[in-house]
Amino acid sequence: MRRASLAAAFSTLESIKTGGVSWRRLSTAMLCLACFQVSTLGQRVQVRAGDIYHTDASGNARKVTSSGVDSDPALSPDGRSVIFVRKTSTPAGFDEPRFSNPVRTQIWMADLDHGDDLRLLFGGVVDAWNFKYVTFLTPRLAPDRQHLYFMIMLSATENAIVKVGIESGQYEVICNAIEYFLMDSGRYKGDLVVEKKKYLPEGISQLFWLVSPEGEELGYVGASEIDAKRFLDDPDREARPLP
Repeated sequence: MRRASLAAAFSTLESIKTGGVSWRRLSTAMLCLACFQVSTLGQRVQVRAGDIYHTDASGNARKVTSSGVDSDPALSPDGRSVIFVRKTSTPAGFDEPRFSNPVRTQIWMADLDHGDDLRLLFGGVVDAWNFKYVTFLTPRLAPDRQHLYFMIMLSATENAIVKVGIESGQYEVICNAIEYFLMDSGRYKGDLVVEKKKYLPEGISQLFWLVSPEGEELGYVGASEIDAKRFLDDPDREARPLP
């Protein structure tokens, strides 16, 4: 996959639920990843000029938000909600590894079953590795709806996954990552497939691993996005032992 420049803007962003396991596609220069979300629900969410639109299984589209500053939407595994990032106008007051005094972002959720009721899920500051972070990316709602995940841009070349309790608002950074996928069904429902950068005696590796919600490596998925796709296509596929 061709790596885009970090200076480029978000280009195309949509979350699709059409049949099988969960995939999610995010075309963004910040993350440089291609990730898909699939389900049997036949739904889709996408961003147009900073507003989020939802298309149901019958093809009926409607506007979910009207802020003009929303991005990165993803359907919940049950298709009842949309989780997304909202950009504020409030400066952070500090620098992140990739940005100088960025504006704060927040994680919101729209309830599709109840008139698109909006709920702020997280809008705080993440402290990790001697830095503070307020730029959040790729939010995902866990299948149990008890917690959510998103990414922070940990360094110039690597991200990290943050897990937040929905009710408590407490967060923890569970692991470093380049990209991640959330398993919505099957034997590994609730676990994540994470591409990690590791420094080995032979050099730097970028492999995909099955990771628990607590950040524990459960098994080896593969060396490429094709391997990750095959694993996601078959939710009952056995993860390989850790090498």
